[in-house]
Amino acid sequence: MIDGVRVFRSRVLFAAGCVMCAVLVTMWTLSLIYGDGSFGAMMCPLGTSWLPIFAWFGTFRPRLIATPTGVTVVEPLRTTTVPWDQIRRFDSLDVLHVHRKDGPSLRVTSLSTNNINRAARREGHADRVARDLNVLLARHRGGRAPRITTDTEAGRTRLRLNVWHAAYPVGALLFSAGSTWGQLWLALLGPLVIIVATVVLRRRASARG
Repeated sequence: MIDGVRVFRSRVLFAAGCVMCAVLVTMWTLSLIYGDGSFGAMMCPLGTSWLPIFAWFGTFRPRLIATPTGVTVVEPLRTTTVPWDQIRRFDSLDVLHVHRKDGPSLRVTSLSTNNINRAARREGHADRVARDLNVLLARHRGGRAPRITTDTEAGRTRLRLNVWHAAYPVGALLFSAGSTWGQLWLALLGPLVIIVATVVLRRRASARG
């Protein structure tokens, strides 16, 4: 049996959300102290006021909750609960996969392993979470944890680093530079680059799968 509740989340995403909120608070503070109250001085703070909403849905909300009855995957706009009896195993490649006995596997995109660790074949965050969840699954079944192998639905897809993976640090750099220099268009360009790269990489992964 499983006692208590365990919450698995990405510390990187959580830290990114804290940074976004800190940037917004800093910009508003500086604007109120040094600004002259004109529209131009308030444009950048007002333009980035959406950051707490993005931080909540994109960084604070996503997580996986393991309870005595099953696991709940909380995504930005959707929540899915899977009972332990319906789970075959957990494994990971780029992100954590919840393999169900009936139906397609469930991808937990907030629990991932960075590309550098994956390319170097080092254990990442998603791998550790999958291992811990398999132990919990074994406790529920009263037996041993399922063996994780590369011959799985997730493991058959090889991760290939390409130019689109570079969009993530580039997008973060653009956002940081735009926030520092007070250039709203540059700050907004960063998330846009990341969104486009994510869409392209997901389409490529679906085509390979």
